[in-house]
Amino acid sequence: MADPALVKNIVRAASDIVSVDRITVHLHDTRDMAEANLVAALDAGVRRFDASILGLGGCPFIPGAAGNIATEKAVQILKQQGFRTETDCLKLERVAAYIRNVMAGSQTIT
Repeated sequence: MADPALVKNIVRAASDIVSVDRITVHLHDTRDMAEANLVAALDAGVRRFDASILGLGGCPFIPGAAGNIATEKAVQILKQQGFRTETDCLKLERVAAYIRNVMAGSQTIT
């Protein structure tokens, strides 16, 4: 249920305890805030993020929690912000397309 201001405050508080280069941020896309929260974490010095392909996942403990930030979206944002990710975007998109097809029932996992 975070927003960019809360993300920055949490990162700052955590960095009083541990170096910011050891902090990894895990973002859900609740209220469509994952992208803004990722940028806020970047602004606060975070360089490690947990994401999931197609944003798959969620949280059974938080009502209304959407899936996670999509790896594809996180990589796109990082690149737009000028960061190198060493991610092969073509392969990432191929995996995402494959999973979409499997979930739609048009392909089976072998």
